[in-house]
Amino acid sequence: MNLQDTMENWPQQPEDGDFIVTHPVKANRYSQRIVAHLLCLAEAVMLGVIAGAIVSHPLFSAASEIPYAATAGIAVSAVLLMVMFQSGAASYDRFNSRLALLATAMTGAAMIFLVAVLGGSGMDAALRAAAILFLAVPVAKGMTSVVKYWLQEHGYLTRLVAVAADDPRQRAALISLLRRRSDIQLVFSGSPAKFEALSALTQSNQLDEIVLSGHQANEENIAALAGLAVTIVRVTPQDRLNLNPFDPVWGRKQVFGAWNAPTSIVALPPLRGWHGAAKRTMDIVGALFAVVLLSPLLLLCALAVRLESHGPALFIQERAGYRNKPFRMYKFRSMHTAKTDHTGAQLTLRDDPRVTRVGAFLRRTSLDELPQLFNVLKGDMSLVGPRPHPKGAKAGTTLYDELIPNFYSRYRMKPGITGLAQISGLRGNTETEQHLIDRFGRDLQYAAEWTPILDIAIMFRTIVHLCKGTNAF
Repeated sequence: MNLQDTMENWPQQPEDGDFIVTHPVKANRYSQRIVAHLLCLAEAVMLGVIAGAIVSHPLFSAASEIPYAATAGIAVSAVLLMVMFQSGAASYDRFNSRLALLATAMTGAAMIFLVAVLGGSGMDAALRAAAILFLAVPVAKGMTSVVKYWLQEHGYLTRLVAVAADDPRQRAALISLLRRRSDIQLVFSGSPAKFEALSALTQSNQLDEIVLSGHQANEENIAALAGLAVTIVRVTPQDRLNLNPFDPVWGRKQVFGAWNAPTSIVALPPLRGWHGAAKRTMDIVGALFAVVLLSPLLLLCALAVRLESHGPALFIQERAGYRNKPFRMYKFRSMHTAKTDHTGAQLTLRDDPRVTRVGAFLRRTSLDELPQLFNVLKGDMSLVGPRPHPKGAKAGTTLYDELIPNFYSRYRMKPGITGLAQISGLRGNTETEQHLIDRFGRDLQYAAEWTPILDIAIMFRTIVHLCKGTNAF
């Protein structure tokens, strides 16, 4: 069921009743965590430059040499960045915390005072330098806050949240809390049993977080929603939510998060924040390097396919990708054009008459998978991840998603050209149901244990397995 069909069949009720709302969202919404970190880094660099300029000026320091000023600026930047992370200013919710700002300003002033004194300045000059840097901290924060506000107002930092609760009072309390946040848009209010609706929102990139009422945090609901682990799943307290909108210390509206009561996070996406950025960087660099290095081989494979049989060099098939969203995957065509199977319903057999001679060689060596490097560059795939499957793929005689009820949970990561299952002896056809179950387990293990080092190890081991030609036909 797609999102449009789900919305048409959904009982639309005002305000705190059941609803689904779709929002025009940016194609690329940025991680709030990464943006906050980068803005804090920008602040630290600006303050380091200011510190270097102060130290290099003869009014504030007797040691006005450029190397000393540069060293002082770098030291001030590094220390202030550590203070920002320790005080919480590098988090999105506490980015504008006045306590964190005060800690940063006082540390910066103390640092530049010490640097000026060590440079031979008098107490008066050192105090003036400290005062300047103390005042420069809120100025730098103001500049980065403007950038953060612009990104937020233009939808780049918006979080789309679903409230999953049957109890009307708890649902109303949750909605009241979430509506205080200008960076949150509610897209769903309803029962956690409405899994198809939540799944449709997830697939269309219209959902970032699910808030599950504590009254319904049973094992079945948590397991079902955790399967949509491209989202955060948060469980609220069972008894009550504190609706006091004011911070008792500063006497102002609470902005340090949507919650004034503790909540438990029961599911997290495996590649949040910098992990996702690191993996995508590895994919782009690795795929570009491979395309340049292997370009003669790519051309030879394409030419061999075209010369042996009539038809295009590439075979394009729809596969299930990230968030279970379909995408067009590229392969070198290995079968006669009239006998290709776009649904993937029929497994390829040994000595399959549909496969050409060139195609048999390409499949045995996995050279037919090389065009997927362009899928990686497009962002549909990763170099390493769970292998994408066509919708009609079967284990024995059973469709994949019918055999494993939570099969969709493997789509929490982008599909890969190779993966942990493939180097664990589970490459090739799923001729039995157990084969698919074992492969599914490896996919979940990969998502749980991912690190950049694991990706590198899998790619190297893939090369070894390709040389053996195991389970490939």
